[in-house]
Order: sequence, then C-alpha cells, then structure tokens
Amino acid sequence: MQRIFADWLRDAFWLLVILGGLGVAINGLRPDTIALFSMSPIAADRSNPDSPVAEISLDEAWDKYEKGEALFIDARSPEDFEAGHIKGAVSLPDQDFDEVFPQKVEEIEKWAQLVTYCDGRDCVLGHALAEKLYQLGFRNASYLVNGWTVWRERGFPTEP
Repeated sequence: MQRIFADWLRDAFWLLVILGGLGVAINGLRPDTIALFSMSPIAADRSNPDSPVAEISLDEAWDKYEKGEALFIDARSPEDFEAGHIKGAVSLPDQDFDEVFPQKVEEIEKWAQLVTYCDGRDCVLGHALAEKLYQLGFRNASYLVNGWTVWRERGFPTEP
C-alpha cells in the first residue's frame, strides 16, 4: 500500500512539474505576458528611465482628448479593438505593426501628439508601440497604462 502511494505521489509531482513548465513557457510566448510575480519585468520596463517615451496619466490623456490635441492609438488585437475602444482611436496592433503601419502612417502624421494604450496593468503593448513610433520619428508619443480599462471605468467616450 505504501509503495502504491509513493508511486502516485511521484507521478503527481512530475505531472505538476511538467504542466507548470508548460504553463510558464506558453505565458512567455504571449504578446501580453501575465506577470508571475508582483514586480514583474514588464513593470520594470515601463519605469526604465532610459525609455524615450513617457507614461501619461489618465487626467493628462483626457485633457488632450477633450482638446483634440492627440491621436489615440490602440495597440491591442483587431478583435479587441472591434469589441470596444476609445472613441476616435485608430487600431495599430503591436503584433502586426510592420504590416499595418504603412497603411496608417499618413493618418498618424497629421497629429503632433500620440497616446498609445492597451489593456491590463501589466500589458506592455502600448508602451512597446509608443517606443516603435518614437524610433520612427514621432517624438511626442506617450502611453496610457491600462488605458482601455481606466478609460471605460471613468466613463469617457468609447466606441462602438
């Protein structure tokens, strides 16, 4: 009886190790990685003082939106954008940047200020997109952390 229990315990342990490793690997492949610890590398990247783009507060973003001073750019997937987005925002999915950017560049060039966003406290897509735009010469690119969620929660205009 003890032998059966020991075999079962050993098998359960290895199953958990394999499934845990698989889960961590899949999480690492996601474009919007889920933080595994409270101080994730994602959060550390956003606070990087060497980053050429700045985080913008919700109040600053609203002020720019209300005055019509900035173009809001959604870095999420096209499906998420279609499900709902900041009113007037354009979709420029970070994962499809190379294919979509040439089609959007003229629309983006008309704006002096750009505010990128995605969804989720640890989502890096908005920050990554703002950095790409900055590297392409858009010097007034900033990003709104957890933009979609905080925008909706405040009751600001959304579409559809």
